[in-house]
Amino acid sequence: MESWTTDFIDKMQSEINATLSTTLGVDVRECSGQDKIECTKLHSTFKLPIEYVNSDELHPLSEVVTQDLELVKEDGELSVYERLFQPTNILGHNMIDDWKKQFT
Repeated sequence: MESWTTDFIDKMQSEINATLSTTLGVDVRECSGQDKIECTKLHSTFKLPIEYVNSDELHPLSEVVTQDLELVKEDGELSVYERLFQPTNILGHNMIDDWKKQFT
């Protein structure tokens, strides 16, 4: 039973990614797993909730802080955001990079 559900979930994720790609008119490259996601950004018009906050209250987050807190990692381990959000598709993986940009 578990094998069937895993296959079904994988198929649905592929179909969701294909639908997003077709709808937004971008090509999707296959991802190399959770270790390193280098897929085309599919969320160009999507805004994070923090982006609706008044710009006077937003502050850029230093790259040094991002690396020290391990918010986003380039090497094989999962970052804090990947553990917190547990993205399951291309859109989710690509949004992780946007979370590290600013704070209130």
